[in-house]
Amino acid sequence: WSSGEYLRKTERTIPVADWVNENLPPNARILSLVEPHLFYFDREVILDVEFHIRTHYKDQSSSAAIAAILKEKGITHILDADIQDPTLSDVPMHRPIELVLKDTRFSRSLASLQSVNVLGRRSRYILYKLL
Repeated sequence: WSSGEYLRKTERTIPVADWVNENLPPNARILSLVEPHLFYFDREVILDVEFHIRTHYKDQSSSAAIAAILKEKGITHILDADIQDPTLSDVPMHRPIELVLKDTRFSRSLASLQSVNVLGRRSRYILYKLL
């Protein structure tokens, strides 16, 4: 394997990190809802848990209120992931961010990318742009 091929086969985030690095402006600020592997992103990426601790955005009950907090803090994009691991529970989680992701006034889907790693769990990534 070449070094690039090795990375794609061992690190699940390579397809989405490559897409982000090639297509988003250098000043993009991304809120990562699920994915903690952020080393290969050349843009600022903020983990959801840290962002919530600082802003308490999950305490809001409307898409407009959540979107306002995201914009106020300079978030331009949201990275979500559908983790494909049969050992994980399918119990639905309460995610207030869904209010924004499903509201076309505040976001739109930019890209959907599948990880191609052969080691570890795979994920399907969805990148949203805040409007």
